Amino acid sequence: MKCTDTYYALQDIKRQEKDELVAAIKAHGGSYSWYDDEKDEWLDDEERGPMVAAYTLSNMCDRPSDITVRSVWLNKNGMLRIDAEESEYGNVVDVQWSDIFVGHISYITEAIPATDNVEDVTTDGLLRAFNVAELHDLQELTVSLYNRISDHSKYDEFQVYEDVRKLLPEFIELHKKQAENPDLDGPITEYYKLVDDFISQKAKELGYD
Repeated sequence: MKCTDTYYALQDIKRQEKDELVAAIKAHGGSYSWYDDEKDEWLDDEERGPMVAAYTLSNMCDRPSDITVRSVWLNKNGMLRIDAEESEYGNVVDVQWSDIFVGHISYITEAIPATDNVEDVTTDGLLRAFNVAELHDLQELTVSLYNRISDHSKYDEFQVYEDVRKLLPEFIELHKKQAENPDLDGPITEYYKLVDDFISQKAKELGYD
């Protein structure tokens, strides 16, 4: 039965959560920890890191798990990194921010204390600015650009997404013109060819390799 497609809206909420977490980490100089790696123990055993739900790798497949965050930091390229353990067994898990359930990344941000200069990292969010069709365009353009990058460690994924956001109005106009003058390939084929051609040109202009 047909229903509302919430996928792109939920992904955008997750990105918004991630951006606010990054801002909170920056307010603390680029990292925040609830765990002492040298002593291999929690800084405060009564107040451990925030618990969130995430997909983790187990027996070569992803499964949902409760994890407790030990620390969060930004690497030299500004990319978000998370150190966590399984809440039940304490085993260290490899998790990316995109593996965490939508609505749960905010739990990490809320567990980070305010600083003298920053006490609120709330953002307006993209959902107030874009409709579902535009969010779909953002998704496809971002994936296309990211797939063209040969060395992902050189680029901040947040900056990639921001660059695509700036390109969106131009792409929407091109898409409208294409819809007014269709060719024989069909609308779906035409759309993805337009995405690839557009990103191929813009990737060079923006200096992505």
